Parts: sequence; C-alpha cells; structure tokens
Amino acid sequence: MLSNRRLIAFSSRVHSFMLMLYIFLVVLMAISSALDIESDILYMINYCLLLLSWTLILFGLWIILFILLHLVVMKDFPFGYLIMTIIRVLVCSLLAFALEVGNIFIVKGVSI
Repeated sequence: MLSNRRLIAFSSRVHSFMLMLYIFLVVLMAISSALDIESDILYMINYCLLLLSWTLILFGLWIILFILLHLVVMKDFPFGYLIMTIIRVLVCSLLAFALEVGNIFIVKGVSI
C-alpha cells in the first residue's frame, strides 16, 4: 500500500515539473512574438509544446487511472492527488487553447 502511494506521489511530482516546463515554454512562445526570432526556433518551440501538452494530458490520465486502481485494490482514496492532477490537466488544456486562439488571431487576424 505504501509503495503505491509513493508511486502516486512521485508521479504527481513529475507531472508538476512537466507543467512548470510547459508554462516556461508558453512564456517563451509569448515572448517570441514580441522579439525577432528565426522561424526554425519557433517551429521547435511549437513542436515541443505540442509534444509536451499531449504527454502531460496522457500522463495525467495515467495518474488518474492509477489512483482509481489504488482505490479498488487498497480501499484507500488519495483525494488530494486526484484533484491536483485534474487541475494540472485543465491548466495545460486551457493554456494550449489560449495559445491556439492567440496564434489564430496573430496569423489570420480578426475580420468583422
């Protein structure tokens, strides 16, 4: 039982660090729109954001499934880890949505 909770805690910590890396790349992407940066670097940042966002979402789902498995097997429910994982997945999804909307406005503009 203790080893399962340790694995959940470690996975949650790794998920938090991945979210911090994602936020750093989002800030880097936002700053790059104001500076003159080569398109190859922007392409690499965009690819890293895409890869990291899918990894964050799928890893978050794995943590949620492991928490539910832990509930079924051990009859112990780590509620805090579940809520924090859901919040991290939602933050990642909202940041990805905001980046895509911002990218659409920058590339295509606004037409009335």
